[in-house]
Amino acid sequence: MLGATKFQAKMFRVTPKDSFGASKRVCELARHKVAAFVGPSSPSVKELVKATAFRLNVPHVSTSWELHERQSPYTLRMYPEADLLARAYRDIISEKKWKKFAIFYDSDDVLVMLKYVLADGFNQTAPDVLLYEFDPDLSYEKMLKDIGTRNHFNVIIGLRPDRVKEALLAAEGSYSSFYHSYLILGLSYSFRHISITNAEHCTRFKDFHSYKMEEVVMQRYLANVTMFRLVDPSRSEFQEVNNRPRSNSQLPTDSSIFGHVDAPNVWAPPSTTPPDDLDVERLTTEEALMYDAVSLIANGVHNLLRMNILGFQQLDCNKTNSNWDYGQLFLDHMKELTIRGLTGDVRLDKEGKRDMFTLDVLELNKGSKQWSFLKKSSWDPTTGINKPEGDEAVHDVEFSVSGMILKVVTVENAPYTIINHSLTGQDRFYGYAIDLIKMLAEKANFTPEFYIAPDSAYGSHIGGGVWNGMIGDLMKHKADIAIVDLTTTAERESVVDFTTPFMNTGISILLRTPEMQPPSLFSFLHPFSPLVWFYTLTVYILITVAVYVLGRFTPYEWVPSHPCDPDSEPENQFGTISDCFWFTMGSIMQQGSDLVPRAVSTRTLASLWYFFCLILISSYTANLAAFLTAARMSSPIENANDLAKQTDIAYGAKDGGSTKRFFQNSNNTVYKRMWAYMESQKPSVFPKTNEEGIQRVLKGDYAYLMEVTSIDYLVERNCNLTKIGGLLDNKGYGIATPQGSQVRGILEHHLIIMQEKGVLQELKDLWWKIPGEPCDRVKDDSAEMSMESLGGVFYTLYGGVLIGVFVALIEFWWEKSQAPYGERDHILVEFLRELKLVLTCTGSRPNPESADNSIADDAASRRSGHSRQASQVFATLNT
Repeated sequence: MLGATKFQAKMFRVTPKDSFGASKRVCELARHKVAAFVGPSSPSVKELVKATAFRLNVPHVSTSWELHERQSPYTLRMYPEADLLARAYRDIISEKKWKKFAIFYDSDDVLVMLKYVLADGFNQTAPDVLLYEFDPDLSYEKMLKDIGTRNHFNVIIGLRPDRVKEALLAAEGSYSSFYHSYLILGLSYSFRHISITNAEHCTRFKDFHSYKMEEVVMQRYLANVTMFRLVDPSRSEFQEVNNRPRSNSQLPTDSSIFGHVDAPNVWAPPSTTPPDDLDVERLTTEEALMYDAVSLIANGVHNLLRMNILGFQQLDCNKTNSNWDYGQLFLDHMKELTIRGLTGDVRLDKEGKRDMFTLDVLELNKGSKQWSFLKKSSWDPTTGINKPEGDEAVHDVEFSVSGMILKVVTVENAPYTIINHSLTGQDRFYGYAIDLIKMLAEKANFTPEFYIAPDSAYGSHIGGGVWNGMIGDLMKHKADIAIVDLTTTAERESVVDFTTPFMNTGISILLRTPEMQPPSLFSFLHPFSPLVWFYTLTVYILITVAVYVLGRFTPYEWVPSHPCDPDSEPENQFGTISDCFWFTMGSIMQQGSDLVPRAVSTRTLASLWYFFCLILISSYTANLAAFLTAARMSSPIENANDLAKQTDIAYGAKDGGSTKRFFQNSNNTVYKRMWAYMESQKPSVFPKTNEEGIQRVLKGDYAYLMEVTSIDYLVERNCNLTKIGGLLDNKGYGIATPQGSQVRGILEHHLIIMQEKGVLQELKDLWWKIPGEPCDRVKDDSAEMSMESLGGVFYTLYGGVLIGVFVALIEFWWEKSQAPYGERDHILVEFLRELKLVLTCTGSRPNPESADNSIADDAASRRSGHSRQASQVFATLNT
């Protein structure tokens, strides 16, 4: 009752599809000054009521949802519209990141409903959907198994309530793991009932409240079960109705036609008392909607009666012009009202559709020993999914893997996973990845069960949504965890989940260590390029000529020949070009000479020459030290650019690995050229395993592109291998789990803690580093230089000595050859005589000038001697 207005319900039950009987009941209600029609849910009867209400100008309020329902001008719809519900289901599917799910249905109406879901679009690519129709001849276990064998672990259940119960019970065990998720269609208010409206068979869609699920063993039910509800029992309106005393009236059912009649002269206190048989604890969604429909009608009638602008009249279906004069006014007024009902705020748009409502998102409470649900979030048409914060947030019991046995798939690849073939069982597995999983297992209290992927592949897409290797096993849920040097990529993340990287890495180049090159005999020439040596020699000659010209041109370089006699003949110390060459050479060798420039011009030139020699000698000394003390190893390539420019050394990456896909999908010009080369090579440059690639590198003329962490491990242990260049990209190794698996969150939590404490780095050092320096890479601080490094200097010295001796012989020959033959002995005799004097350190050698004078005197004496001898001979003959 509202104020002085009392409302009385007139209710008739009709049989579904009984149009004739329903027509009679509707006309009978019309004769009782009816204010509105509420219900029914049967499609055929509802259409007749809608038509009659339209003809009589009487508002009709629909409380059930019909997929194919046609809009009528006089019909108000309390049930949320199909397109809005479709948005709610789509948002939940998107939030759960379902990219693949099955629809388990038993009615075509479910497919029509989901048509709106799929047609509404998703944020990314369309999901992979499997349609599976309920077969009454098959067991629930068999049907769920059929869905599971097709690798669908997310299921939308569109069954009638009793079948939903049987399906959930049958899922216990094999199909209720934490990998499985179920979304139940419908709008339930509590965990005891699931309402799916199909008015054609109303008995089929009774709410699920009569079925109890306590027999499910909750400790084994790990699947995620989600449903919506429109009625929130925690609302104050719900609690107020629940606490009111009951009357003897009867609430109409979903197969009833409900009419309201005005009795304005009856006074009663303001109240809207629910009937005795209204069990609010088991209230169905449609019953709550009917209650709100009555409240909407009552508020509308009450408001108009207070304004004295509403009247009622008897209507006759058999009369042509029999219609309610105030029907349109009353209809428009109800569209403008907003009330707070059992289903939340009720507001209708201009077309009579409900555009304001809130749906609670319920999820199975896995912490309960009985079948119960918790409100995790809500949804409304304006903001979508809303998660409560602060004190209002509802937290589920933390998921735990304690006591579980988790299967871990891996691939043999040192040092991540190594197999000891002399052992059996789990003891044969060891390595960095194995130790990491064992540490995580100890912290999370689960037992790992390792096995090798059947095809020893990491995982690549082979077409049709099918993956091989470890990724394929995760997608099929054969494994719970995958670990090795498994790179996190966008393509892999589209089908599985990854933890934060436990190791950062990137692509680099593995190459055979170049042969040690023997030092060059003339390695002392290496500090400067040939061009620098040429320019140095050229400058040396030019400066020498400049010194000679300036020295003779400037008057200040001409001084008296005898310092004590100013009038003596002037002379120039730069008198010959050879003296100038000796001056500039002494500066380069930092030995100096007897020539000292006196003029400003020559001193300026000499100063700049000294500065040039300082820089030149310092640079030469620094480079010479580096060249002579470092073992020079020549590598044909230094980086990826060098590798791409040549064709003598082949290169490739592991077939099916992330490195191969990096080059295949790269837009970088150099990397695209490298990919084109690799793809065109015959035989293939893509080894099946890393071990095969390493063996090809050791054979020579092959470079292997792989992650730098693996390269560091190999180089540390094999001196015939070396790393070339820097990183071509940056990425990380992560632990993979099936998509949506809650195991990932547990592993990631402990990984972050281990990373913060430095445990991951310690574990890496344990497996990567070896004591001491490998092979002959120990560097001696003394940096001893061998004869091979300095041999060229000795040979140069020997060559200089020989050149000096050769020039001395030429000078000796030239000097002796200037004397006439008669005035000297044979050149050889003279050489032997001179050599004897030198070796016995006796006698002295005159300078060339005095030698010339003595030679002339000797020649004159010899000529006078010969003359005397000739005179004596002639005298004798005359006698």
